[in-house]
Amino acid sequence: MDDEGAICRLVKLHFQTEGYLVYTASDAEEAAGMLSRDPDLILPDINMPEADGLEFCKYVYESESCRDKVRRNVPEN
Repeated sequence: MDDEGAICRLVKLHFQTEGYLVYTASDAEEAAGMLSRDPDLILPDINMPEADGLEFCKYVYESESCRDKVRRNVPEN
């Protein structure tokens, strides 16, 4: 999930080259609509104009069906 198309294309190409099926989204709303596809990995951009990556991670964590997908690499406080 990134609002910059070039970054989405670059990340998509990298993971596709490794054999992964990749979906991209340009904002949190579009990414939320893709959660039903049961992704194994979500890479959100932290700096986005509307809902940023941290807000999106919180949304995913609060979703019962996706809670186990959230892994944090930032301090709790």
